Amino acid sequence: MLVEGWNNTLLHENLSEEVSNHITSNLGRMQRSYERDKPWWMPTGIGKFFVGSAWELMRRKTDKVDNIMYIWEKEAAGIQGPMVQLRQVLRLWWEAECGSKLKPMLHVVPIFIIWQLWKRRNIVKHGGCMSIHNMIREVNNNLYLFSKNRNLWLKNLPNTWPMIVKLLEEYSPLVCCRVVYWVHSPLGRYKCNTDGTSKGNLGPSSTAFCIQNGDGNLIFAEASTIEACYAIVAEVKAFKAGLKYCIENDLLLIIMETDSLIIKKVFRIINRSFVDTICSSSLL
Repeated sequence: MLVEGWNNTLLHENLSEEVSNHITSNLGRMQRSYERDKPWWMPTGIGKFFVGSAWELMRRKTDKVDNIMYIWEKEAAGIQGPMVQLRQVLRLWWEAECGSKLKPMLHVVPIFIIWQLWKRRNIVKHGGCMSIHNMIREVNNNLYLFSKNRNLWLKNLPNTWPMIVKLLEEYSPLVCCRVVYWVHSPLGRYKCNTDGTSKGNLGPSSTAFCIQNGDGNLIFAEASTIEACYAIVAEVKAFKAGLKYCIENDLLLIIMETDSLIIKKVFRIINRSFVDTICSSSLL
């Protein structure tokens, strides 16, 4: 390329037009040199290399992107009002003072609202349309369905949020009381009352049973803690412990009391002659 000056033909054939023009205009007439490692090409016109020149060589100004001007940078896009954080809003709803029936409703209200905002944003983004009235109606409908699912025993549940709040705030459960009498077992027979419980239904559990004779005198009582299990498992283990004690100590012709209808039906199928299984009066 360099024979008594630059060969413009070879430059344009092997290099881009920008580079070839830069060579011919800035490097001027060059002569062949027999010096070793002499830098002919420099990024700047002064012909000296330094760190700044390397940085300037790497920097390239990119084309302007018009869409960047449409990126929202300040506050919440399209939402006017007090700009509080989402966490603060959730805490205001979740920590509000209210009754136990209304508390679950206040927990889900912000979730339903956020869901509708996100849903409307995507509908509008893809060319659809969703009015604020439709959003309010869907939030209200979701709250009605949630309340209906949580309170199946409530009849004529209102379908508007203010009326639902009023109903749940004024709700008072109907409490029924019943007197339960312990009936003496016949003479010559024993009565064994068993009970099992589980805290949380698969949680810390315990069993207990007591044995009384026909005169109502306490013969034996026992309570113990067992491994975590379900309530029905605790009932069965309590029943088993009481029955096992009676058999091992020859306390036959016994009446077993339990508040588990499943155990009662199972023993009626077995139909052992020395065991009568009855449901506790507390369930009747």
